[in-house]
Amino acid sequence: MIRAIIVDDEPLGRQRLGRLLQDHPDVAVVAEAADGRAARAQVLTQRPDLLFLDVQMPLEDGPTALRLLRETLPEAAVPIVVFTTAHSEHALAAFELEAIDYLLKPVERAGLARAMKRVRRALERVGDAPGVAADPGPESRVLLAHRGNRTVPLDMDGVAALVVEETMVWAWTRAGRFRVDGTLQEVAERLPTGFVQVSRAAVIRLDWIAELKPLASGTCEATLREIEGTIHISRRRARELKRSLEG
Repeated sequence: MIRAIIVDDEPLGRQRLGRLLQDHPDVAVVAEAADGRAARAQVLTQRPDLLFLDVQMPLEDGPTALRLLRETLPEAAVPIVVFTTAHSEHALAAFELEAIDYLLKPVERAGLARAMKRVRRALERVGDAPGVAADPGPESRVLLAHRGNRTVPLDMDGVAALVVEETMVWAWTRAGRFRVDGTLQEVAERLPTGFVQVSRAAVIRLDWIAELKPLASGTCEATLREIEGTIHISRRRARELKRSLEG
């Protein structure tokens, strides 16, 4: 059973989401909250698997609440987060905080079903290395990509990284860079074991890393074997990546 908390300053918003979640019998709503502070208190006592978190709220907004939770709790104890917002421009803030999805209010059944599919996949990966995608099957060993007007199948063993550049996702390989359809999150869900998300804009295959160069900001840069260019790694992901490589 997926234990969830709904956080929204509007009672009607909480009620609507609660009703829609009844279509998902594997989800149990264990608490509700009307602001970020109350949400953090509920997370500390209930230890949910999933947090539906409104972006804009009085006293303490959703992004602030999530940042404080991550400073307070160990990584494994921070619930999966789906942001809810009435304004699509807030979606970027959601993905910068590495939420698994966001829902536009009023929440609709189709959007909730999409988010819950991602939540279930993420929970199935519990126990894997941080940020490493589980192998969903042999079909994920090939990635369709584009170069010019050609569509080519890429063997995943030959893909060193996936990087967002100018809103498009590019696969980095020995043969150069190929454009991939979809968002980075959508592509990452299809990746086999061995890939690590190192920022909101990049996923790297562990065994392609040649060197990690620490930067003064606490972040670092990764150099890949036989690949031109470096990839920036966020501060939190840098710590996780070092642990993965040491393990």
